[in-house]
Order: sequence, then structure tokens, then C-alpha cells
Amino acid sequence: NSWIDEKIFFIPRLQDMENKFRPGTQVSIGEYNFRSEWDNSGAIAQADVLGVFASTGLYAAQYWDYPKKDGSHRFAFLLFRNYDDKKSAFADEWIENSVGYQDKVSVYAAQNSKQKRVTIVVINKNLDQKEAVKLDLKPWPTAKSVKLFSWNPNAKQEFTKTQTNLKGKASFDAPPLSMHMVEVLY
Repeated sequence: NSWIDEKIFFIPRLQDMENKFRPGTQVSIGEYNFRSEWDNSGAIAQADVLGVFASTGLYAAQYWDYPKKDGSHRFAFLLFRNYDDKKSAFADEWIENSVGYQDKVSVYAAQNSKQKRVTIVVINKNLDQKEAVKLDLKPWPTAKSVKLFSWNPNAKQEFTKTQTNLKGKASFDAPPLSMHMVEVLY
């Protein structure tokens, strides 16, 4: 909650200032932390902010001080940096998507054209309601495989993997306060 009653566009404002006063430099955010490292909603907030950082092209951000070993925030970092326990990460070329930022579900997408791989992060921010997720994969009609990696705090486990071969669409139910990585190899 904030006393500011309108969107503040914080990162885009910083980038506009950088372009105006120091063209060619890059914007970084230092020493941020939302706390709630032991709460599932903290993991969801952390994952959502990592998606925002990716979508705005933020150069770097420094988490203060590090995710707790047994805390929930580490799952947000794993979602973007090691979702399959093989060091696979969110791809490096941002893809605009039509889902956008919603109150209930956030979707962030990126591709790595050299590896012919697309990564799509889906975050259900609902506290008590599952969401039916339907992704259109038509831009990659020749997908060789689609893998779904999910983190559900109620399951008391790390990421689970479901491999699917979907033709043009990916559909799944996202439990409340859950994070998912859809990996498309084409």
C-alpha cells in the first residue's frame, strides 16, 4: 500500500532520467528486500519483482543480503535461475505477451533463439483461489517439447516437473500462491 494514488512507473522513470542525464549507462537497483522470507506470499512477491525487472530491462539489482537457505524467497530465484536443477534459467530476450500484468496472474516470457528455447513464468498471486492458465504457443508451432516446472507451497516440496507434448497450447491449473516455468523447446 502507498499514499501515492497512481502508478509511479519507478523503473521506467529511472531509465528516462538515465537517458536524459547519462545516456549509455544502465540502471541498477541496489540493496532491496521485501522481507517475509518465511512466508509463501514473500516468494510470490519476489518472483513477481524479478519478472518486472526482466520486463523493464533493468540491468542489475542487488538483493539484501541473500535468500535464507530454508526461506521461501529462494524459490523465486530458483524459478528464474535454476528451475530444473540443471542451471536452466529464464531466457535473455524479452517477449511481449498479451496476458500482461493482472491482479491475479502475472506472465513473463523470454526466448533464447540460439538455443531455440522459450521460457514463460506464470505466477498465481491469489491467496485462496486456483487459476486456469491457458497459454497460446502458436508462435512456436514446431515445438519439440513443452515442460512445466511448478512450485506449490502447499505441496511442501521443491519444483516438480511435468513433461508434456502440446500442440499450440499449454493449459494447467495454478494453485493459490504458486509459481510455474513453462519451457518450450522448438
